[in-house]
Amino acid sequence: MKERVRVECTFRGLVQGVGFRNYAATLAGRAQLTGFVRNLSNDEVELVAESSKESLEEFLRELHRRFMISHSSVKWRPALHAFK
Repeated sequence: MKERVRVECTFRGLVQGVGFRNYAATLAGRAQLTGFVRNLSNDEVELVAESSKESLEEFLRELHRRFMISHSSVKWRPALHAFK
């Protein structure tokens, strides 16, 4: 079994009002990632997820392919196993 890690991200660009959160949640469910995604008051979107690093990297690549993200901040951390 691959080691689980946690990724904490914020995204800027055309990410609110375009289905970003819904798409991210659907894609994460299909890939069996756990976590959350939410809008922030500064027009950014925050995403926190846990899975294998390879799965999370592919997930983030797909989000960048699908949406016009002008900036993203990505922090890798050990998994906290906080999500079910």
